[in-house]
Amino acid sequence: MAVRFDTTGPGGTDNASSGTITLTWTHTPLDYSNLAVVVGVVVGKNGTAVPSATYAGISMEVLGFADIDGAGSVYFFGILAPPPGSKTVVVSYTVSGSTGMAANSASYTGVGAFGDSVATTSSTASLTIATPVDGMSAIIIGGSSSNITSFNKTTRYENDTNQIFVLWATLGGDDNVPGSTTYTWSGGSGTRGVAAQLLPAMPFYQMF
Repeated sequence: MAVRFDTTGPGGTDNASSGTITLTWTHTPLDYSNLAVVVGVVVGKNGTAVPSATYAGISMEVLGFADIDGAGSVYFFGILAPPPGSKTVVVSYTVSGSTGMAANSASYTGVGAFGDSVATTSSTASLTIATPVDGMSAIIIGGSSSNITSFNKTTRYENDTNQIFVLWATLGGDDNVPGSTTYTWSGGSGTRGVAAQLLPAMPFYQMF
């Protein structure tokens, strides 16, 4: 069974001078075959704790993160086999000074497990992750003060308000091949990113 991109949510963005930023939106999957939902979060500066993300009121697993001290953070969350139907996504983050936050959700079918993740730890413009057979990887990239001007893969969602640029992308179509995938981009001051593996579900006949 191959992993396939399903859909993205509407996402959200907000800023605050201090305290807790909370983003809420509804995600509506189009298909429920071995469904997985992931959430990417980008904040303009480090907060006082790891963000929390829930889907249908269920806490999501942290798949990966990239922190740059004083320059912001990117976090990846995921949940496997969530309840069917349109569900509410809630992301909360506590900040100690004025900053912005942007986040969104994406769903995938044919997913059996989450695999490894890789992250940028400085303002690099490339990131490579292994691509499993019939699997996929997904990436979220954030830039704190300027837009990303080019990208080498399929863009699923972007938001550049509040000086927080979010580029959400996944492999798809002919890009979905075994081996490894390198994402490259340009622009985006203070850019960081996280990519995570989405591993395929085992066919029923292979379970015995």
